[in-house]
Amino acid sequence: MAMKSVSPIRVIRKKFKSREGGEEQSKEMGTTTTNIAIIRVRYFGKGTAKALAEELERVLQAEGDGVMPPSPQQHLQQGIGAKIEEIVIDLRHNKGGNLQEAIAAASLFLEPGSPVTYLIDSASSRLESSATTKTKGNNGSGERRRCLPPLVVLVDGATASAAEVFTAALHDNCRAVVIGRRTYGKARIQSIFQLSDGSGLQLTVGGYMTPNHDDINKRGILPDIELTPFESKAESRIPSPGTVMRMLEEAASQGGAQ
Repeated sequence: MAMKSVSPIRVIRKKFKSREGGEEQSKEMGTTTTNIAIIRVRYFGKGTAKALAEELERVLQAEGDGVMPPSPQQHLQQGIGAKIEEIVIDLRHNKGGNLQEAIAAASLFLEPGSPVTYLIDSASSRLESSATTKTKGNNGSGERRRCLPPLVVLVDGATASAAEVFTAALHDNCRAVVIGRRTYGKARIQSIFQLSDGSGLQLTVGGYMTPNHDDINKRGILPDIELTPFESKAESRIPSPGTVMRMLEEAASQGGAQ
């Protein structure tokens, strides 16, 4: 009997009470009901980026006017699905997977030509290559970013590798606010070489740095809004769309990805 494959993507649509204010929260601060889409990405395997694009289309089309643009980016640019006030990408317990799939997935939310990651040599001393989003067409000079719904990425200590590439790409390009706990910190590329006696040798052949040229290996990504040891649910700290936008604007004013 063939086993049923598990989809890498799960979408939850619901009304959610988000807090007004930034990192400093208090009982006196009010809450507002926000219509959000929570997209759970379990891993980055073959086809994950395509599945994410398809789910974005479904989520936004459900709230739209029935017109189907050719790409999820154009859905967001044209305001289709305006009732979706916030998108949350949940990467908690996502241990990574295929790097190219993570790059392709991040590209769905970024301006053309945006840096996604920088590949380095095994000694972490030399830049080997870089990965950027495709540059075809007019990048809109920031217009696209203003039309996209506010974006939040949820992470924890098990968010690693390709999932960290995705997180850093959106964070460093001032596209998403990161909430949760410091990520795992796996930024090395390893290969297994078969030996003549049948055993294998695992060697580090390279690594990657974030768009801001940070080496997160063994350090991880520190969230913008970090959970305290007494908090168990990141959802309780999701800020309102207005607060997310203010945080992203402040980050962009400080330079963003170099």
